[in-house]
Amino acid sequence: MKYFCLKGKEKKVFGILLVLFALYVAPIILADRYYNDDLGRILKGETGWNGDGRPLTEQLMRALCGGMPIVDISPLPLIMGGCLLAYVLVLYARENIQEKELIWVQAVGLFFAVANPLLLANLSYKFDALSMLAALSAVILCYTIPDSLRAWKRLLCFCILCIISLSLYQAAIGAYLALLLMDVFWRRERKEKFLAVGLVRLAGLGIGGILYKVAIADRFVSRGDWRWEASQYITEPSIQSLKIIYSNVINICTAINEKFGSSFLAVKVVLLGAALIFIVDRVIKVCRDQSYRTREKIVWSFYILFLPVAVFFACLLPLFFLRSLTVGSSRTFISLSICTLLFGIFLMKLYQKNKALVTAAFAVCMIVSFSYVYAYGNALEGQKNYETYLGINIARDVETINRDNEYKVMTIDGSTPRAQQVDVACRKYPQFTEIVPVYITNSSWIGGAWLYYYLQNDLWYEEMTEEDRAVVEAGEPVVRNDTYSCYVNGEKIIIHFN
Repeated sequence: MKYFCLKGKEKKVFGILLVLFALYVAPIILADRYYNDDLGRILKGETGWNGDGRPLTEQLMRALCGGMPIVDISPLPLIMGGCLLAYVLVLYARENIQEKELIWVQAVGLFFAVANPLLLANLSYKFDALSMLAALSAVILCYTIPDSLRAWKRLLCFCILCIISLSLYQAAIGAYLALLLMDVFWRRERKEKFLAVGLVRLAGLGIGGILYKVAIADRFVSRGDWRWEASQYITEPSIQSLKIIYSNVINICTAINEKFGSSFLAVKVVLLGAALIFIVDRVIKVCRDQSYRTREKIVWSFYILFLPVAVFFACLLPLFFLRSLTVGSSRTFISLSICTLLFGIFLMKLYQKNKALVTAAFAVCMIVSFSYVYAYGNALEGQKNYETYLGINIARDVETINRDNEYKVMTIDGSTPRAQQVDVACRKYPQFTEIVPVYITNSSWIGGAWLYYYLQNDLWYEEMTEEDRAVVEAGEPVVRNDTYSCYVNGEKIIIHFN
């Protein structure tokens, strides 16, 4: 246990990481917005993580909330998750980076794992923030286990941690493969043996994955809805399977490009420049190293050249093999935090070569990252305020129409508009279109549940029918304003956004 205690300089790095994390998530905490599944969970006190194949998340949240029903305890889960991730990152740096850099250089370099814009959706959940960050932390923890342990003990640790990660949030497991590629590189730099260690790590992932599938996924994942289909992987080798994998790769890369194609130009230039300088420097060192044969120099040079690309695809590899992949949700790309961590380490290792240039690079990346997250937090709050206004007004109109309790069903037709300032932010930052959710919808669990916060009687939601459409197109609204109109059809109230 002494190994897992932070010492001297590590405590200071940990402290700086905590401060940076607190400043980073402050706008999300201040926005105080119920995020997607939070709506139904807080309103009804229900969980549902067992059906997602995440029983450890289920038990963790029940324990934190003191049993059922669960209640809003935010921002405690986010704070706990941030502390855990910061702690594990410091352990990872001790075991793998082993650089005698300044404290702030290490802290900022490691903070790149958090300053991943694709992580913002994960950080926004009031409950899941802890389990998602804990799942990523469990994977990183696998690469802090010291080699001094016997192989079978390390194998057991890897198996347990992989099962824990999968039982918390499955999408984080891609980080394991990315960290394995990085581990090979760090060991080659230190001229340590890596083949046997790597095989043990792969065995731990394989055994842990099989045990999770057999003992947990097959038992817990709900078979009665979309979750079972979404959890199925391609297992049979065929042309059709290759087509699905190829389609998944293209769709995921396209989705990420659409989110950030026009954003972060300065950061892209800085990170790609740092990666290029670092890679060229390491390739030159390999070519000059007389202890390597020519064939080894060629192999390692190619390995170093393609390391960033390989890490990127390794983070996403489990998603590529899903039989039915729904692309577009940033939270499923949580493993790409390892990719941003790699770039942070590149800058960290270049600090001694050019302190002024690397300091400037760190400053550019941090300013842009914090600017982005604060814009995001303000967009969350702006949309929440606007939807609060809409929710109060719609609830008032619905309760007026239903004053005699003769209506049982409600339907939302059309799209809830964004607040004007949020629309501007979404045009500037395309990712906001996805990660700033827009309520109200025809869902009693997520978007539609927003109205339940203002109603005493929960009307059930139904989809629009042809008859409803005819009423909207030809009928006279009971209530009408510039934003929405209310119609009635039998026992149904139709809320039509103009």
